[in-house]
Amino acid sequence: MIRDPESFNLLLDTIERFVRERLIPREAEVADTDAIPADILADMRRMGLFGLTIPEEYGGLGLTMEEEVRVAMAFCRASPAFRSIIGTNLGIGSVGIVLDGTAAQKTKYLPRLAAGELIGSFALTEPGSGSDAGSLKTSARREGDYYVVNGTKRFITSLLICEAGSSDQALVDIPVTHLLFRDETEAIESTLAHGRLVIDVLIREPMNG
Repeated sequence: MIRDPESFNLLLDTIERFVRERLIPREAEVADTDAIPADILADMRRMGLFGLTIPEEYGGLGLTMEEEVRVAMAFCRASPAFRSIIGTNLGIGSVGIVLDGTAAQKTKYLPRLAAGELIGSFALTEPGSGSDAGSLKTSARREGDYYVVNGTKRFITSLLICEAGSSDQALVDIPVTHLLFRDETEAIESTLAHGRLVIDVLIREPMNG
């Protein structure tokens, strides 16, 4: 549903111009450096692109599904890498917090995700499973006020630049649950081997964090 056609068309026109004038001319640079240029990221933050779907009360634009799809189609006229950098913040990087997060988690994370201060990531894929969350082997064991998470993840979008992450984990007593964790260098180790991002995860995170 398009809630306010006039306002949405202004937004869409702005994004289409940004894609045409700023993103497409930088595609070769992104391919060569394997990174989104800092000035492009700054423009994206200034335009509010990291918070397009995050509710307005947390600093986002709260786009509807139809509005988001039309924006995504405009974005994807350029390299998918540009859409990918904001994609997890708009979808799986924030929706779990929006739907099931505590009030404290929403207040803590959503405004920073919407502003692009945090880049979200979603650690699902493992060596033995793709998007089948029921087949995950990673385990989470509760120790007092902490969960100890052990497992291997691969092909995780934005992992090396994310500051807020989440992961579906297979538990002994609960088939599939969802954990939210902060990026801590002593907790997450990652290496790039043979073009594949392989993450061996050992995370200690307060359950109420």
